[in-house]
Amino acid sequence: GPVHPEDGRQASVTVTRSSAVEPDRARTAQTGFVPVSLQDTLALRAGADLGRRSGCAATVTLLGELGGQTSIEEAEFAALSYAGVLAVLISSSARRLVLAAELGPDQVTDHGSPFGEISIAGLSWPQIQAIFVDEPRAFEAVTSARRALSHGQGGRTLAAALDIPEVGQLLDGFDLLWFAPRELDQLGEDDDLTRIAGDRAD
Repeated sequence: GPVHPEDGRQASVTVTRSSAVEPDRARTAQTGFVPVSLQDTLALRAGADLGRRSGCAATVTLLGELGGQTSIEEAEFAALSYAGVLAVLISSSARRLVLAAELGPDQVTDHGSPFGEISIAGLSWPQIQAIFVDEPRAFEAVTSARRALSHGQGGRTLAAALDIPEVGQLLDGFDLLWFAPRELDQLGEDDDLTRIAGDRAD
């Protein structure tokens, strides 16, 4: 989706005090994709600490797995897709929700996974760059994927999930929709997000 420059400006103003001491922090920051529930997203905005969370990013291992010609944008799209699968694993909602956050190196533990899996600590709302959610048309596919996962024998890992046909159908059939963080209050469970997205499509 379009990136709103005012969001970026606002985020840079709210970077932590240490940014004055670390002028190169922006260069070492990376975008992480963090699956959360809508309730946890609202709590995060209100200032809650969500503790350590699993997510995905365009890590060195993921880039290596995708091959030498892969751009960062392509790798980030892959990381977002994998985070969308994690969202099926961690939540019971019919809608996947993934936050895109600008993370400092001190917040990220890289697990060396071919899927770019990371752990994130100390996430705060000013770091959130975008919110990705499913359109209502995807709810049935999300529910099917979750049902298949709960019956699967492979354990609740991302690697095992990616082997399940229903998860593949969800990934192939439905991209997550992009929203600005300030649009969070429009993302109630029953709203027609395609209408909201269409209202402000470029």
